[in-house]
Amino acid sequence: MTTNTNSQPPVVAKKHLVTFILVTLLFPLWGFANDITNPMVAAFKKILLISNFESSLVQAAFYGGYCFMAIPAALFIKKYSYKKGILVGLALYAGSALFFPIAGQMMAFWAFLLAYFTMTCGLSFLETTANPYILSMGSQETATRRLNLSQSFNPMGSICGMFVAMIFILANLTSVKHDPELAPVLATEAHDLITEVTQTGQKSDITISNKKLNPESMSLDAVKWEKIQELGLASWVGGKAKGHIETSLNENKDVNWGEALTLIQADHQRLAKSLAITSNTETSDAQKWELLQAQSLDAALTDKDKTKITRKISKGKEVNWEQSPILDGSPDEEQARSLIAQTDTDKWIGIQKADLNVLQGPYFAIGIVVAIFFFVFLIKKLPEGQGEDDKSLHLGATFQRLSKNSNYVGGVIAQAFYVGAQIMIWTFIIQYAGNELGMRASTAQGYNIIAMFIFVSSRFVCTFLLKYVSPGGLLSALAVGGGALVLGVIFIQGMLGLYCLIGVSACMSLMFPTIYGIALDGLGDDAKLGAAGLIMAIGGGCLMPPLQAAIMDKDAFQLGSMTLTSTRASFVLPLVCFIAIALYGFLAHRKHIGEAQA
Repeated sequence: MTTNTNSQPPVVAKKHLVTFILVTLLFPLWGFANDITNPMVAAFKKILLISNFESSLVQAAFYGGYCFMAIPAALFIKKYSYKKGILVGLALYAGSALFFPIAGQMMAFWAFLLAYFTMTCGLSFLETTANPYILSMGSQETATRRLNLSQSFNPMGSICGMFVAMIFILANLTSVKHDPELAPVLATEAHDLITEVTQTGQKSDITISNKKLNPESMSLDAVKWEKIQELGLASWVGGKAKGHIETSLNENKDVNWGEALTLIQADHQRLAKSLAITSNTETSDAQKWELLQAQSLDAALTDKDKTKITRKISKGKEVNWEQSPILDGSPDEEQARSLIAQTDTDKWIGIQKADLNVLQGPYFAIGIVVAIFFFVFLIKKLPEGQGEDDKSLHLGATFQRLSKNSNYVGGVIAQAFYVGAQIMIWTFIIQYAGNELGMRASTAQGYNIIAMFIFVSSRFVCTFLLKYVSPGGLLSALAVGGGALVLGVIFIQGMLGLYCLIGVSACMSLMFPTIYGIALDGLGDDAKLGAAGLIMAIGGGCLMPPLQAAIMDKDAFQLGSMTLTSTRASFVLPLVCFIAIALYGFLAHRKHIGEAQA
């Protein structure tokens, strides 16, 4: 009787099937946490009235947990077991998620940051444990395919997180839908606007009906203007500035408050000249009016005001310039400041509490789900992974072996580049669509979700292809494809450029688990500590997006006769990332060929 020696071993052995399924179900759990948290950066800014820098601490705390706990998690599972590592990870995840209602009652931002940090300490435990455990559940020959299969379920959790954030959190936040920064905005931006206006002393009957505002998109600008009208301060805004604000709102565009202030300042200068003319007692009212018109100083007046002045002059009546619309006594600046700064504090705190209740709900729910998983793993007996019987640490020797393993070191570097590319591509789809195509953020977010669906479907396709192509070869090909699409993003304008950006997700679909599998290939029990380095690379990759944002803040770049916007030019950073990944994949593929020929 002969056996077919060419047949490949199964991806998952039958004896490990139940354990494989249970551990694989953990992958969407951390995918959910990642993608429900990304939109919370903006949400916390609007709810708690904090700065951009302060709100960015959400991501710092989130990814900080990955870096901080990766090596301790690896040492823990090395000394104890994969099962205990999973239990610790689930306990930290569930506990931090269930802490959200307490943080909400405290209304303390630091409490939420602590919850996020603790959560990702748990996620770091889970990823550092689950990935090498999956690799150990069978033949080394099918290890990468096995991990890719498990990782295919991770983006399903990501999609759920996106939808929950959009539908159950963002759509129900009162502060986001209406006046997310009412108190500080009215005390600063709106106050500055009104201060400039009150200095002119102008008063006119300017009103804007609420019907002109789109009730489905009550932007912050619309709420500012509505509040200014409500306080009776709109009557002090000059004609041109008012026209800019009104036109922007009616066309559903952002109000350029800087331009409005410039227009108001111009009105102020005109009115100063008007004062010099109208206060001259040696000229008649008719002469004063002619001088005002000759110097276009009447531009700040409404047609109604002009008609009133003209009628008095034509009838030979005296124009009381001090009581005219031009010089009608300006309201006291301190009174204006007081009016603007006044907000119903109790009402606003109530809105904040209500919004924090909305935000904490999904986290509390996922905490319950994770707690159930904890008890399932607690009572379930899990088989030991390969090399798990060796409990000795030998840290120095392990670090030395890993540092001398070029395949592993290259994998850590490639993983950092991949994570950086992924965050940049997915984060700045919205900015690209808005800056290049004038697309609204809500519409652009739809394209982001499409990109995630492409990512999910492509991962299953690429996992199938690994049956016929070496992991390194496929990784290299995907990186080259991703780089080519990024070149399209940089040099092709319009929707086609956006389509290229969305298409990059297909190329990224298999990179994380493939790099992970290649880097840990042949490490044996060193894979436990080696996995920690790959998880720490997640934090390292987050250093790149701020660099891309810095490029976006620059002026357009001139390449000969071609003008390249800073938004498109910024995608040179993901291009560099894909070049590095392609190089790592090529070297891994060449190593695979060499081993096959040996």
